Amino acid sequence: MSKCLIVEDHEECRLWVEGLVREVFPDLEIVHADSVAAARAALTRYPFNMALVDIGLPDGSGVEVVRHIRESAPHIAVTVMTLLEDDVHLFDALRAGAQGYLLKSQPQTQLLAQLRAMKEGVPPMAPSIARRVLAQLSAKPLEAAKPADPSMPRLTEREQDVLNRIVRGETVKELSAYLGIAPSTAAGHVRSIYAKLEVNNRAEVVARVMRVGN
Repeated sequence: MSKCLIVEDHEECRLWVEGLVREVFPDLEIVHADSVAAARAALTRYPFNMALVDIGLPDGSGVEVVRHIRESAPHIAVTVMTLLEDDVHLFDALRAGAQGYLLKSQPQTQLLAQLRAMKEGVPPMAPSIARRVLAQLSAKPLEAAKPADPSMPRLTEREQDVLNRIVRGETVKELSAYLGIAPSTAAGHVRSIYAKLEVNNRAEVVARVMRVGN
């Protein structure tokens, strides 16, 4: 059975997050951890598919858990779920490998919708967080940053535009309508970007951009 790790030290909040996950993913088995140490221990015992991680933990930062997951089990779809929406915590988490960033203050209907979108590979991002990420991309265009770095891919102007929309969570159908091209052509642009960024899905795009662009 597929498993989800919820890393949250406040019981009431943990039960609330668990309820959201169960509503969207009723077949997932949920395992809890209330600290960085407990999360590390759980990750050695169980094969997880998904993790929701709070940042403020009693023995450290949830960013440590995110980084540990990226290094030890990169196949796990890890999303930060926190009250903290400042740039320092956001970009630290994304650079550590978080593939999504949700805020506990979001309306519950919005959180449920974003969790459901994960089934289609859309990174779960609070709207205010997505705006910050897009602002960062605009401030540091990917194709212009660190030109001497051989790991930095070069994107065409159209690919950069498509990249911004991928981060925003637009579907191939929405991209094709925006660009005025066939869905198959839009999908080709997306595949080209994935290849250049060395990622396999939308969820990995944000993490890759933030690691390269900072």
